[in-house]
Amino acid sequence: MATILHFKRQPIRYIELRATDRRRGLWQAYYPGDEWTAEFITTIGQRWMVLDGLRYLTDCHGLPLVEMDHEPVEVAA
Repeated sequence: MATILHFKRQPIRYIELRATDRRRGLWQAYYPGDEWTAEFITTIGQRWMVLDGLRYLTDCHGLPLVEMDHEPVEVAA
């Protein structure tokens, strides 16, 4: 279960959860990479499928997840 955190400023390192097709309910997670974590882009799928897939990417554990739909709407860690 995710915990909703409210930040006064957006985190510097975070995974973007992007709505690629709201009508069909398709999402994709993206991380640009940095010196500690490699870049990755998940496959497009239902939101629950993308979130479930992130659980198995051990390199990204501990990074906050920012939900994007043109603007950040939810942050979960």
